[in-house]
Amino acid sequence: MSEEEAKKYHEKQKIDSPQYRANLEASKEVAFRFAMDNRELLEQAREKVFIATVGFTHSGKTVIVNELKKRVPYLVSVNSNQIHSVIDVKFTELADDNSITGKGYYLRNIITEEIREYLIERLSEEGWWIASDSANLKRNERMQRFQVPRRLGYKTIILWIDLPQEEIARRVMEADKEEQRAGKIPVWFDLFEKVQKPAFEKPEEGEADVIISAENESFVIDMIMNNLNNFKGGDN
Repeated sequence: MSEEEAKKYHEKQKIDSPQYRANLEASKEVAFRFAMDNRELLEQAREKVFIATVGFTHSGKTVIVNELKKRVPYLVSVNSNQIHSVIDVKFTELADDNSITGKGYYLRNIITEEIREYLIERLSEEGWWIASDSANLKRNERMQRFQVPRRLGYKTIILWIDLPQEEIARRVMEADKEEQRAGKIPVWFDLFEKVQKPAFEKPEEGEADVIISAENESFVIDMIMNNLNNFKGGDN
């Protein structure tokens, strides 16, 4: 077992302590209330759809999902930032130190994944359209997130925001400058270069019912709306 694997294993054991488990279960409920906007809108849903965004940090995933939510009011976003905000409140000792090496980094990721899986399962059981708004860079992670929706009859879509890596690098370096101006530790370039790029596996045919890939954010929205209208039977 490598040093990093040993560290992850040690952090995982903390989850089983009564204090962490109680906080985690409470966090799931808070995160669920964050995700679900209006139960009445669920009646408008026809065919059930699950979308997994794929893309590096600062590629525009959340911007696109938020635009889709305006057009499809019963689309619910399972958003990493919302989950992190819940963790910051419920697990104050794991408050984000804005680095990829801090003491809470691995445990925050473990808790984030458990809450995300809970949200996807519960929302799928209720029949919401769902967007897993996160990087989803590894193929096995994408397949894991498709398991419950597929079992419940969902159509699956991979929404791959395939911006040139040079553009991503420009965006994250600009974001790091903003962090420095705010007196924070710059982390975005390290996240992109050291964590996300080595982990990335391109989506392949057969992973989802539909794979949509484009470099332009506006074009992605038009493409996915065409597919969603097909799933809705042409309704607006």
